[in-house]
Amino acid sequence: MRTPLTLIISLAFTASVSAATPLSHEPPRPLPVASSRALPAGEVRVIDAALGDDAAAGTEAAPWRTLDHAIAAMPKGGVLCLRGGTHYGHPVIRTVASKALPLIIRPWPGQLAILDGGEPAFATNPESAWEPCADGVPGEFRSTKTYPLLKEDTAKDGDGEVLAMGRFIDSMIPLHGARFHGDLQSDNPWWNIDSKVGGKEFVYCGPAVWQDGKSGRIHCRLAHTQLPGLGPDNYTGPTDARKVPLCIATAATGPALTLQGARHVTLQDIVIRGSAAATLLIQDCADITLDGVTIYGGGKAMLVRDSAGLRMIHSACRGVSAPWMYRGALKYRSVEARLFSATSWTPTGADNRDFELAWSEFTDSEDGVFIGNVRGVRIHHCLIENMTDDGVFLTAPSGYDGNVAGGDVRLWQNRFSRCLTTFAFGVGHGRQITKSDGVQTGNGVWITRNIFDFRRPVHYHWPKSADDKQEPYFRARFGGDHGSPAWEPIWFYHNTMVGGHVERPDFGSPGLGAGMGKGTVRHVLNNILSTDIGEPGTALPKNLARFHAEGNVLWSFDPATTAADAWKAKLQRSSPTVAAANHILDPGFAHHSADWREDVDLHANCPDLKDGVAIPAAWFDPFRSREIGAVPKSEQPWRIGIGGRIDVFGRKAASQPALPAFAWTFPDDHPAHGPRADSLHALSIRGYPSWDAPILEYLLRRRGAVVEMHEREHVPLTAERLATQQIVIFDGSLTRAKVNPDTIPETGIAALEAWLQAGGTLILCSGRADIFKSEAGRAFLERHLGTPPRSTPAAPAIAKPDHPWLAHLTAAQPAWLSFKGKFPLAATTGETVIGSGPNLPLLWQTKAGRGRIIYFGWSIGGQLTDNRRGSAVETDDAMLEQVGIFSAILDDVMKRR
Repeated sequence: MRTPLTLIISLAFTASVSAATPLSHEPPRPLPVASSRALPAGEVRVIDAALGDDAAAGTEAAPWRTLDHAIAAMPKGGVLCLRGGTHYGHPVIRTVASKALPLIIRPWPGQLAILDGGEPAFATNPESAWEPCADGVPGEFRSTKTYPLLKEDTAKDGDGEVLAMGRFIDSMIPLHGARFHGDLQSDNPWWNIDSKVGGKEFVYCGPAVWQDGKSGRIHCRLAHTQLPGLGPDNYTGPTDARKVPLCIATAATGPALTLQGARHVTLQDIVIRGSAAATLLIQDCADITLDGVTIYGGGKAMLVRDSAGLRMIHSACRGVSAPWMYRGALKYRSVEARLFSATSWTPTGADNRDFELAWSEFTDSEDGVFIGNVRGVRIHHCLIENMTDDGVFLTAPSGYDGNVAGGDVRLWQNRFSRCLTTFAFGVGHGRQITKSDGVQTGNGVWITRNIFDFRRPVHYHWPKSADDKQEPYFRARFGGDHGSPAWEPIWFYHNTMVGGHVERPDFGSPGLGAGMGKGTVRHVLNNILSTDIGEPGTALPKNLARFHAEGNVLWSFDPATTAADAWKAKLQRSSPTVAAANHILDPGFAHHSADWREDVDLHANCPDLKDGVAIPAAWFDPFRSREIGAVPKSEQPWRIGIGGRIDVFGRKAASQPALPAFAWTFPDDHPAHGPRADSLHALSIRGYPSWDAPILEYLLRRRGAVVEMHEREHVPLTAERLATQQIVIFDGSLTRAKVNPDTIPETGIAALEAWLQAGGTLILCSGRADIFKSEAGRAFLERHLGTPPRSTPAAPAIAKPDHPWLAHLTAAQPAWLSFKGKFPLAATTGETVIGSGPNLPLLWQTKAGRGRIIYFGWSIGGQLTDNRRGSAVETDDAMLEQVGIFSAILDDVMKRR
């Protein structure tokens, strides 16, 4: 999957990045430039992909050649300096450095270093990398070589999956990663297909690449786009792929750079590109800093899992939305790409925490920053712009035990522009626990001193024909959701919003007064909420007891609307209290224009505008001014983005200001301090279906355990492997998972027996006695379970109501015991806690030397509700009671260590 390529340098590529006039298209974002940051004091190791040698000393005079070798040669940290150019490969950083001596990877001063996970030939030798596709359409090229595929059972001819993605190297504008070969070949420019996701009708989405899942060949077509409404945003560049350097990567090769289990690592001033998956993967890491890093995304730009202490400053994540692309091309005909993905639908128990994103840019994608179940997030002085779907995703889903990991998210002094749904909510395949008090939310979001510039339309409505409206017209909105989940509690104060369109009745902007069920609360204070189209939103949510709106200014600059007195009357009918506490008047911006091409100055200067309400001292505010809106009159608009290159109104900075330094302090229990010496280690082996192992793994991680998980693969149980584990879990049928062998062989039984005798704990989930089908396995079961006679299962019943594993239960015979799907174990020895008749335990344990075996004879995971299937207090309480049994078992195991 990640066979390292020899790192080579492409001087031609470096020249093309900095070319004054790109061949393909004017880049919509500034291209990376070399940094003049001085080398740090002390020893510096050097990597030169063109002239280096991994057998050398790694010095300036005798540099190494590859980053893979350099990382391995510096296991405790230090400074690695990359000579300028393009370094191809897929390095993995596992370095556990220290706060005193971190691992720093950076370029040589004045040189631009690029880590590229793509295939070199398309960048360095495009003339020989492509050939006209003999059986293709005009302008279609095919790679002269075959390239790896993600899996052998790919759908016939590769349609239905995105196996390759790419970019023009000169402008770094993305190519369309085509899901269907027919789209690449189509000359249809209109969104007139009956099925948005089907493969029988096709639409041309712009210059594209597609990998044939049968042959492994990559196809490319660079035909022009000709939509009248796009004007100069159409593609009009070269059409011969042999004359254009391209960055092309396949899904099979994975991330361009991976940090796995790393500690105290800093990436400085480098470019990372070339992936059809996540370009940068950060997994199980702590104290990671990205400073001056530009990441060009594939399916994702960054994917961060189970990590703590991520600081991202003066950096950028650029997505896969080209200037000529519409939402339909991205969402339905390619991948649903994200820029920064730090959340999953189900919390893992070791979820991300303590993130700070500052003076950075997240642009040009379908979805933007997903931070739902990250605990402790600070986002400030950033540009978040051009998302054709979700801008910032906020829902924090419930864990298996009802715990909500996410929350305490704070966003201040940012600029949001062209995000279809600026703040989005949903649970996907995850869950929100339905509680008896009706509250289903996380720990809340604070949004203050931000500019929301919705003047420029989103590429949402793709014309269906030449007679359809051609110019983009759809405006962004404050918020929305997927599937009516609970919205997080929101504190929205001292913000300024311009250019929106309140096409649905709402307060100020679509979504600002929506989603007020399921226990959420919302405070909307001291904001300027203006629109250029239609009337200002004056509708209020039904649940006013949890909606606090005060000190806001509502206004419309649309000359076609009715008079302000009519808006005031509407708000009065909704709520006289809210009408009296807010204002409908022109905020008197220093300069306002409905044309997004013109700069604006959003200082409010209305003589009738009084100060807003006092913000509680406990709420964060960098100014502590009661002036309504984001920017007080006495303050200059602050700088945002990389190096503060623009101000928060969106105007280019005349000079690069000095920006404040960071003072980063981890909590005392932060993982960057290193794993505890007494951490429990568990090995989880999953077959199919494995409903309960994820719950056990989650609960173990919540208790600080280190979990090694293997799914649908043979895991040899050797004395060496078991020596590092205190718990082994088996869940799911190995037979159904097609694992060979699907039973524990004799050598594994002997190692398992010795491990148990020494104190290990074996947990068998429902039906997993089937892994002991060998002769040695049957003997193992007879030793530990006895030889019970055959018997007929009876109704499940609690055998030991006073057992500590059941101390949390509220009924002597819980209703969930009658659920179907129980698989009793046949045993005459050990302790039966819950049984299904004589010698048929459902919850059981037995001693095995100093260790023990635990059996759980039904599936909790198979009963889990989610927001797609519906959730209720009774079903969630039943699920939590059963998960509580798992929790009690693990607490007992850890207590006896």
